Amino acid sequence: MAAALAGCAGGEAVGGTRDGSMAEGSTPTPPPPTGVPEGGGADAGSEASVGPPPPVDGGVDAPEASAPDTGPTGCTTAADCNDGDACTIDACGLGRVCTHEARSCDDGDACTTDQCDPALGCVTSAVSCDDGDACTTDACDMATGCAHEAIDCDDGDACSVEMCDRVMGCVATALDCDDRDACTTDSCDAATGCAHEAIDCDDGMVCTTDSCDSDFGCRNTARSCDDGNACTDDRCDAMGACVNAPRSCDDGAFCTIDACNAATGACQNVARVCDDGNACTDDRCDEATDACVSTTRWCDDGSACTLDSCNPATGLCVNQPVAPPTNDTCSAAVAISASGTYMGSVVCGADDVVLGCGSGGSADVFYTLNLATRSNVTLDTIGAGFDTVVELRSGSSCPGLTVVECDDNDGGGTASRIDRVGPSALDAGTYIVIVAGVGGAAGAFPLNVTISSAGPGNDTSASPTPIALSDSAYTTVTGSTAAATNDHTTSSCGCVTGNDVWYSFTLADRRIVYWHTQGSTYDVSVHIHQGSGTGPVPAGGCNDDSCFGRGGGTYHSSGASALDAGTYLVAVDGCSNGSFTLAMRTAPADANIGVGLANGTWAGTTVGMANDVACGPSSADVTHLAMSCPSDGFTLSASTCSGASWDTKIAIQLDSEALADLSVCVDDSCGLQSTATRAVSGIHLVRVVVDGFGGGSGAYSLVVSGIP
Repeated sequence: MAAALAGCAGGEAVGGTRDGSMAEGSTPTPPPPTGVPEGGGADAGSEASVGPPPPVDGGVDAPEASAPDTGPTGCTTAADCNDGDACTIDACGLGRVCTHEARSCDDGDACTTDQCDPALGCVTSAVSCDDGDACTTDACDMATGCAHEAIDCDDGDACSVEMCDRVMGCVATALDCDDRDACTTDSCDAATGCAHEAIDCDDGMVCTTDSCDSDFGCRNTARSCDDGNACTDDRCDAMGACVNAPRSCDDGAFCTIDACNAATGACQNVARVCDDGNACTDDRCDEATDACVSTTRWCDDGSACTLDSCNPATGLCVNQPVAPPTNDTCSAAVAISASGTYMGSVVCGADDVVLGCGSGGSADVFYTLNLATRSNVTLDTIGAGFDTVVELRSGSSCPGLTVVECDDNDGGGTASRIDRVGPSALDAGTYIVIVAGVGGAAGAFPLNVTISSAGPGNDTSASPTPIALSDSAYTTVTGSTAAATNDHTTSSCGCVTGNDVWYSFTLADRRIVYWHTQGSTYDVSVHIHQGSGTGPVPAGGCNDDSCFGRGGGTYHSSGASALDAGTYLVAVDGCSNGSFTLAMRTAPADANIGVGLANGTWAGTTVGMANDVACGPSSADVTHLAMSCPSDGFTLSASTCSGASWDTKIAIQLDSEALADLSVCVDDSCGLQSTATRAVSGIHLVRVVVDGFGGGSGAYSLVVSGIP
């Protein structure tokens, strides 16, 4: 053992060669620690317990790992356990027993081959990754080992075909661009590859047809201009166009038909036939005028009421009676539907009616004119070739019940004209128009008609539409101011900048007249006048926008006025124009109508007033008027509790309730004073009556609340 330790201490490196040099291509591994000082320790010179040295035969078999020392004595240090094998790690273990653990030489590099040499220790050699293939690039990765990547043989030249030979590597051959077509020039571009450009076969000759044959190349064939007609001279001109000039066979005579025989090329000159196929004409060819002449046979019998003709098949004259105009009778009248010219004739017509102007004894024809609305209408016969007369009648029964107008010669010369425009415009309805000759004259004529919309018949205060009013229900009228005029321009109670129309009504006795414009499409104002359109407006006789802002009432107007017996005019006016609805009604009126009614305090007196409303044992009374609005829903309160010093009563009436019909009549609800309430929903005339008890009367303050 001591001799072995002394040998290690002598400097021979474990894992090296026996002469101390490093093995080629290997990594030396340091010898295991001995745990003793160099020279073998204190007993380095002793020969006791020295075992035999390891065999040296160029290859060392690694001892069995961790095998206990079997020497005759136990170890004290690792140096005592050196087994001379560089492939083991020697140690002195428990019980002074030597252990020899196999050494690991794995360096974690997949690109090396690792092994242990008993004499040299760990030996590492590089792994060869060469796969012998010229078409791959070989490399080694420490983690994954050998890798073989195919090489890219593309040389970027579109005119070569590249491939890889496993022995020679990349090989490129030229690209064959020949398309085997004699009509192209073949070439190759390094960037784009093969190109095939068509060759130009144009020989510059306009009279050849140039083409190319894929096998033989250019073909230049002379163009044929033969049209197969012997009567033409055929050639190809300098512009390359075929010219087929017809051969002239004209003999200079009009009365021959000149032609060329297309098969033989011979001229043919045949006499012109002038027969028109009509037996009623004499036909010939006139060389002097170069024309066929046909002379018509004369068949006129001298009568204006026959159609004179000749039978073209037989050559015989025919004199057929002329039918009268289709509208010769009133029952067959032609309808006039719109503006325009209606052509007519009175030739061979009958004399059916006696007209109101012009001389009689002439034929007449009839038209019907239906007007859906009031219209301006003009009728004239300007352009007629004879003396005419025009008459307009009203009524749908023929020939009209009433002569509206008759005219002779107001159209200038012998033409007639009727103008019904402006104030004389025609109301909607059916009219009969009669056109006749004067003094036996007859002929064709134009009936020129112009129809345009006119203002309503009640456009002015001079022509109001009468309406009848009652206590039992509203009288409702509808209309439009769109076509009307604005002849009412002054007012103290509303907008009058729009057009207006007029109505009239008559009262047999004193009545409350009340109205509203619910259903109108624009901002309507209403004005009631006494006498004429410029007459005074009675109290409460006009209103504009009384329902503005009240739950959908917006621009609706309503009002109430106590009117004495007489005739009144009503103007429907407004801030603009449009369609309107006016509903009017009456209610009983006493002699004592006070001021209008709204929320607030109203002062009045019953002294000197009549006793009209029977609210229990009563005396003189005063009635206040108001109108509710279409969308209203409220509870009206009227009170004299803080506004009178005498015994008062309060009655509230709606619409046409009789003066004696008191649904609400209150007495002494606050001492001798009274407060009355009544629910009001929708549009109503509201009458609040301040009455007295037992003949009492005096001044009062009426407090009103609840009105929206």
